[in-house]
Amino acid sequence: MNEDILKSVDFLKKLAYIPKINIEHVKIVLQILNNYFGGFQRSQSFRGVETAISKRFSEMLPFFDREQGLLFTFNFYLFCYTLTLNYKEVQKSIFKDVALPFKKWAEKEWSFLSKSVEKIGRGKEYVFICRHAVTKGMYAPGSSIYTFAKALLNANNSVTVISLGNCSEEFKNIEKVYPKFRLLELEKAIPSARLLKTIELLKILKPFAVITEIEFDIVSILSILKPNIPVIYLSPGYYNLPWYDKIGLTDNLIDDPIGDRKDDFFEIPNYVSEEVLNPSISKQQISDMKNQLGIKQSDFVLGSFARMEKFQSPFLQVLLNSLERSKNIKLILAGSNDSSFVKNYFSNFIQNRRAIILPSSDVHVLGNCLQLGIDTFPTHSGFSILELMAKGIPVVAKQDKEMDALWKQRLPDLMRKTDKDLGDLIYQLSSDKELYQSSVKKTVSFMKSESNDEKFIFSLKNAILSCSV
Repeated sequence: MNEDILKSVDFLKKLAYIPKINIEHVKIVLQILNNYFGGFQRSQSFRGVETAISKRFSEMLPFFDREQGLLFTFNFYLFCYTLTLNYKEVQKSIFKDVALPFKKWAEKEWSFLSKSVEKIGRGKEYVFICRHAVTKGMYAPGSSIYTFAKALLNANNSVTVISLGNCSEEFKNIEKVYPKFRLLELEKAIPSARLLKTIELLKILKPFAVITEIEFDIVSILSILKPNIPVIYLSPGYYNLPWYDKIGLTDNLIDDPIGDRKDDFFEIPNYVSEEVLNPSISKQQISDMKNQLGIKQSDFVLGSFARMEKFQSPFLQVLLNSLERSKNIKLILAGSNDSSFVKNYFSNFIQNRRAIILPSSDVHVLGNCLQLGIDTFPTHSGFSILELMAKGIPVVAKQDKEMDALWKQRLPDLMRKTDKDLGDLIYQLSSDKELYQSSVKKTVSFMKSESNDEKFIFSLKNAILSCSV
């Protein structure tokens, strides 16, 4: 393990129990967080440390000014969230240790904007504020925003998307088709300048509601300052926040959600446009990729796309057993962050080109090289599963307690409760062409039943109208 990572983990462990935190401690924590998302590639060596150190977050936050504090909070939240193995329990700890102290801090530090926020009038425009207006890459929430914006436009509503980061061609192309759509890109600036710009835009736009997928950042400040318009949060995973007026949860999150705000939750359908999940890819691109990776016609290619930390030992062992059991199976795993653990696991099979470990890649090209997808466990995958299934590629999954309500996004016939049964299913699908083709047909049929623009619009409008602002 990297010596700097070991030193950083050791420092955080000790800091969790230091009687009094000072500015020098906080500077080191800030550097560790920057390294975690940078050179450390979100190393899972920090797992377990986040629980103890988050209890000291409220002592660290006052050392920052309003600009630094907002950035620090977001990175600290993401540090805690990306390290967890229990997505329900982390809803409690982040709420108590991070969200509540942040809300109290923000009410004081950002109160100078309250009068400006009060001047935002209410009209008929649906305004989305998103971190990135993109439909490709690792930022899956952008695809949901794209889908929901188009659903509203198709129902003849006016929609504006304000992007705090990157914008893809797909979003820019909406403007060419829908006259009631606007895409606004905020220039990079310190948080207060961006928030001021956003407030000025909202004064002009007069939103019916502001809708976001961002947990913290400037949209959280906007909501905390209580404008005279609803600020609605559509959760991509973490949802237990104390400031948004209403919180939209997909069907896989809304089953027995954590927190005291159950009356503020509303259900939104968990679907993404077909054009986003399965964009047109030329046969030549797929053929070139297969040639590049050494994939033959006789190979049965099994794969998964996720951050490398989701590829954990139980999941990898099932894959290793599958490679050992059937010589026609090849494996592709692709994703961001540190891949050393995964590469060590399959070192022998990497040498003979039966296991291929790649960085974050174009899932739409690489996905079309697979015959079968496999859901990660015990930390399950989300959006990447739907991208594969939209291509007619069956996805097998382990239905364990950690899956929670994610089973609603899986084909029932392709779920198993034990590692052995999951391994047997992979073998059966790789060796029985009739069973495999039947699974392909069921996957295609399952995905066709998922889209529901009307349900989304109905749920969103009801949530907005029920807000008391």
